[in-house]
Amino acid sequence: MESLQAGEKIFGQGEAADCAYIIRAGSIELSRQDDTGKTTVTVLSEGELFGEDGLIAERTRQSTAIAITEAQLRRIDGSSFQQTV
Repeated sequence: MESLQAGEKIFGQGEAADCAYIIRAGSIELSRQDDTGKTTVTVLSEGELFGEDGLIAERTRQSTAIAITEAQLRRIDGSSFQQTV
């Protein structure tokens, strides 16, 4: 279990995708940066899965994930995730 403070970055857009996360507590913002600036894609909360798209598509992260409240996450490494799906 990973514990985060509000404002902590989990991963950044363009980074290698090596795991996914399940939110056990708190809220996470996914955002994208482009030439026009930052855009919030979604805000996720307890029970939701994120970060899996990079594992499934075998590509880099398409967004940045930041804790917007104190949060607790369960990290699922890439090989465990692939065995599950």
